[in-house]
Amino acid sequence: MAFLLEVSMLAAFAYAGFHVAPPLTVVAGVGFPLLAMVLWGLFFAPRAGRRIPWPWLPLASLGMFAAAALALAAAGEWLLAELMGAVALVNTVVSFWLRRKD
Repeated sequence: MAFLLEVSMLAAFAYAGFHVAPPLTVVAGVGFPLLAMVLWGLFFAPRAGRRIPWPWLPLASLGMFAAAALALAAAGEWLLAELMGAVALVNTVVSFWLRRKD
């Protein structure tokens, strides 16, 4: 589920970027997902040198997914935005549940 969310996040940023005002359409459509990829590679990826520590990692991931959902909402795709937000929230809850200390 997490991998599909990550790919969906990139697609959401690209979609929202290509719905920006015409002079910046291509720059935003390529730049938003590229920026998300760089941030993910630096701070979220399993082999990242500066990976965010637990328990902040799932919360920061939720923030990135929420930003993608907001980008979809700004592009007028309310249903997709709500779906992405709901799946991201479930992913975060499951992440904490699986990592709980007994």
